[in-house]
Amino acid sequence: MEKEVIVSGKKFKGVKPRGGHASLRGYEIKLSEKTLVLIVGEKGYLACGYLNLEIADKFNDCCAIITGVNTVEEMLEKKVVSVSQKAKEVGINTGMTGKEALQFI
Repeated sequence: MEKEVIVSGKKFKGVKPRGGHASLRGYEIKLSEKTLVLIVGEKGYLACGYLNLEIADKFNDCCAIITGVNTVEEMLEKKVVSVSQKAKEVGINTGMTGKEALQFI
């Protein structure tokens, strides 16, 4: 079953929820030359390359990294390039899209 998900007031279709979604919060924060992009859910987060997986693992965070993005929309379409140990445990894998990974966070 696919449903529409709202991330920070923007609607996205085609997300396959696992047990239903609580709210997701998306952030686009301009930092010098680039933008930090982050989507936060109840169980984890999708992040751009600004964030560090070593620290995510240290704190047992469920984190998937998606690089080369400047917006939440781009993050949903691009592929996960690396994941924390906790993200692996819940089923997030490299190569899945951000939209696919949303079901786990």
